Amino acid sequence: MITPGLFVRADVEESQRASVPKLFSGSAVSMQLVHEMKPERLIGLFVTNILGKNSDCWVSVPLRSAWEDTASTRPALVAIIAGDNATDKHDRYVARAQMAQILHKTLIMLVKHHYHSQGWAYDRKLSDADADVMMDARLFAYGIFHSNTECTVCSNFPRLEKRADGEWQWIFDNREWMSQKFEIPLQHYQRIRLLNAMLAVEQHMYELNQVLCSV
Repeated sequence: MITPGLFVRADVEESQRASVPKLFSGSAVSMQLVHEMKPERLIGLFVTNILGKNSDCWVSVPLRSAWEDTASTRPALVAIIAGDNATDKHDRYVARAQMAQILHKTLIMLVKHHYHSQGWAYDRKLSDADADVMMDARLFAYGIFHSNTECTVCSNFPRLEKRADGEWQWIFDNREWMSQKFEIPLQHYQRIRLLNAMLAVEQHMYELNQVLCSV
């Protein structure tokens, strides 16, 4: 269970803490403001601000944009897909595919961390006993898709699967963790649910970074 530390950790930016009251102060008082303060604008700003505008642990890309990964690119611990006016049901699947692409290098790094913690060589042929060794529960990465109709948070993680020939292989999975549809204007219960989810995402990003930097 993740215990959020946004308001107690000393290394948190003030803009991260300030993002919380801003999420709840953005209540529209007229229909004109309702249309000016669209959910994707409010949610997009909240998500990036609460994760830390100056943090290099997350990346944000538009839906359906190309992702260029280079050898010098730091593996992202959180991938954000900004859908803006996306309304098609297929957009969520496209976003999840983008998350998987962006976080592919990250999940490889998590598997390597698992091998390192067990003292295994990276080319080790895994036995059934090896497959029973539990990974650190923190070795996964979140992906976030937000648009003007929803915000979906997915967990991306490596897991072992036994092939037909009896050999173990790593596969990378993507599972939906939280999804919230939006109304215009945003209702308070929707803001609270989003806040709870993002507090967990931010704390996990912090903890995962600590785990990987400790090696």
